[in-house]
Amino acid sequence: MTAVDLGRALEVAVAAAREAGDHLRRDFHRPGGARGHGDKAEADTEAELLIRPRLVQAFPSCGYLGEETGRGTSPEAGAPTWLVDPNDGTRDYLEGRRGSAVSIGLVAGGRPVLGVVFAFAYPDDDGDLFVWAEGQGPLRRNGRPVTPAPGTALRASDVVLVSSTGDRDPAANLECVAPARFRTVPSIAHRLALVAAGEAAATSALFAPREWDYGAGHALLGAAGGRLLDESGEPVRYAEDGSSRTQWTLGGSAPAVELLSLRPWASTRGRTWGNDRPARLARGEAVADSGRLSRAQGGLLGLVAGGSLAALAAGSSPTAPLGDRLEDGSLMAGQPTGAVETALALARSIVSHGSYSADTALGAYKDWLDSEPFDADPVMRSALVRAIPLATFAHGLAADEAAEMGRRDGVLTGADPACAAAAGALVLAVSHAIAWADGPRGAHRAALEWARDAGVPQPVTDALAQAATGPPRIVDRSTSTAATVLHNAFFELLRAGDVASGVLAATQRGGDSGVDAAITGGLLGAVHGRQAVPAQWRSMVLSCRPHPLRAAKPRPRIYWPTDVYELAERLLLAGMRPTV
Repeated sequence: MTAVDLGRALEVAVAAAREAGDHLRRDFHRPGGARGHGDKAEADTEAELLIRPRLVQAFPSCGYLGEETGRGTSPEAGAPTWLVDPNDGTRDYLEGRRGSAVSIGLVAGGRPVLGVVFAFAYPDDDGDLFVWAEGQGPLRRNGRPVTPAPGTALRASDVVLVSSTGDRDPAANLECVAPARFRTVPSIAHRLALVAAGEAAATSALFAPREWDYGAGHALLGAAGGRLLDESGEPVRYAEDGSSRTQWTLGGSAPAVELLSLRPWASTRGRTWGNDRPARLARGEAVADSGRLSRAQGGLLGLVAGGSLAALAAGSSPTAPLGDRLEDGSLMAGQPTGAVETALALARSIVSHGSYSADTALGAYKDWLDSEPFDADPVMRSALVRAIPLATFAHGLAADEAAEMGRRDGVLTGADPACAAAAGALVLAVSHAIAWADGPRGAHRAALEWARDAGVPQPVTDALAQAATGPPRIVDRSTSTAATVLHNAFFELLRAGDVASGVLAATQRGGDSGVDAAITGGLLGAVHGRQAVPAQWRSMVLSCRPHPLRAAKPRPRIYWPTDVYELAERLLLAGMRPTV
């Protein structure tokens, strides 16, 4: 077999993937959307024409097989073959969804020996890069080594990754992945890379994937000790020329894929459940500022996860130790509480109409009440929780305008003047954090200065001022006030180094801990960004579908949090548009 310097091959492949990803990202941000329709984008061929010369010129003895440009000249006998999909996930890319990926693999002797997968615009424009080559050290994600997760049988807390079509039929997909849950990710290659990195237990690819779809991801999966099986339950194989075709594939740990291979995956391409779908970005609309997007996503993630952790803790034994993982209990892990559902209702109202108005917001809250929520008690206090998505929308407004929007929204559901003012302070702090990124003290200072200048009720001003000196206030569900909640949230903001520690402290404090922990999580998440929310919490929120098949308290799809990344981005975009 012709020998190839895999260290140099990896270096060339990474450079090619980055160049192609940069080109695709620019096209993704193009006014009016990326060029193309269906599952073919003009930038796909352009990206491969950037990749192909780099690989062929650096390694003329190797074969080449790309989705857009086909085969190269005949390789030397026994030479490895490059497998290239320049934009795996084109259909989602053209619909304005982040998550398609550049995929470059190298197969030698029927084995994938190198993989580079670059999701160039996911979860933001900094992208997600996975690299590995045989003999060149461990699998790396964004420059950091990945420790493979041990393979175990599927558990309720595990996640299986599927294509975005999984949202067309949640029931069939939930049946196939049971007892696990599922999450949708556009690119086959990226799904395999995420499994290899331990972010999920397994993944499926159901629409006749072939070598360029899974070659690079297969290499990464193998580096982590995983397996890739075809529709017959046999290991995926490659011919001498690198070619490989399947009806479908399942990748993951051996116990997981062996179980999943027995499931009726063909059923997932049939019926649909409901007409509503998760949020999608409009074509040509995306936020280029990665830091700002991360903070907006962190705010919504922290809000949902904080409320979920507190609700799960409230349903457990009083003597049970409070863990730092989201696990199923009285609610699904990651399931929004009643108050957080009103925040999601507000967010969807804003993105549907492109702006905030009291009438549409009030309509969303009434619809929520009509949905027979399992927890309708915190309607007034939910004004504080709703501040998080409202602030994401208001991040471009002047301080007094953002705060006043929070106050007006609070009054809609009967909040008293102090509660409405506290909501205004939260909107201001979170919108300031998203826009300016000047840390905990910057967000606190902005809220306190507004409170002192705006003549808000004194308990609210005192709560903000005293948060800097502490201690946290003792809370009781029957007597806790909005000022108490505000004080404790800002106390944690100024002292907690991450979202988890602040949320855990709020949960352990008692009182209306679901609201307290949600607000604390949202505030800390907006200040510190998406990555400050624990990975396990992110995973549970993004895969939480309170469907009747799975949830003790099923809820309409509008209140599922699976699309909070895209919802946060759409809120930012709505806030960037000029007001008519």
